[in-house]
Amino acid sequence: MAKGQFHSPKHPIRQKLLRCLLLACIILLLNLILRQVVAIWLSPLNFTGTMLVMLFSSIVTLLLPALLFTRQTGMKTCFRGKSFRHSYPPALCSLLALSGILALNGLFSLLVSLFSVESSGLTFEPNGITISVLLLVTAAVPAFCEEFVYRGVMMSELREWGAVRSIVLTSLIFGLLHLSGWNILFAFLGGLLLGWLRHVTGVLIFPILVHFLQNAASVINNAAVIAYGENAVYPVFISVTAVSAVTAMISLLILIRIRRTIQPSLSIPERRKP
Repeated sequence: MAKGQFHSPKHPIRQKLLRCLLLACIILLLNLILRQVVAIWLSPLNFTGTMLVMLFSSIVTLLLPALLFTRQTGMKTCFRGKSFRHSYPPALCSLLALSGILALNGLFSLLVSLFSVESSGLTFEPNGITISVLLLVTAAVPAFCEEFVYRGVMMSELREWGAVRSIVLTSLIFGLLHLSGWNILFAFLGGLLLGWLRHVTGVLIFPILVHFLQNAASVINNAAVIAYGENAVYPVFISVTAVSAVTAMISLLILIRIRRTIQPSLSIPERRKP
């Protein structure tokens, strides 16, 4: 039997679901092993060491297993396939997803501060070099790797299971694999928006871009807190959260109106008789 081929199962959707869960377990196991290695052998780390470990983590525990798994199991790649819907403007959908995630981020940050949960932020000297490295290692690379795995490979594999189920399940896996308190719920809700964006645009570039911008906003916020203090940055952070929430609501209302406008045109026109 050739590589990447399997006997025809009685329940192909169930088999695809099990393969996605197996991929998630492999990612989880590699992540836990890496954490133990860092905690025992490599801790404490300086800024450069931490960046190298995070870069290694994104590539080895996320991207590499997904690539090997798609090759061995014959999973469909996430860059193939047409859009489910062509009528929604991708820019407006991306704006809705980004503003919604930023609003969620502000809400969860407020909850964390109210419950006095200490965040494990990285201490660094905020300058052009460190911020550029952070944007690459903690914003760009994770955005690409995570979207490739969850909204790419897994959503493409579970597409036949239905859009809603595939979005919810991949978002649940995405949240659980964050392994950290409030981050699990935030990642799950953010994953719903990213999965919806992947669904309505049909391509992966928009979730990657939105994910990167959200990560970049966190990097810039952390750099501002270190440079100017939390009290100085807090009003700006609240303002950004409020603007994001309003922008998300406006974008949603516009999309609802667009949907009502284009609904009649979604039906297939009857062929004219000769």
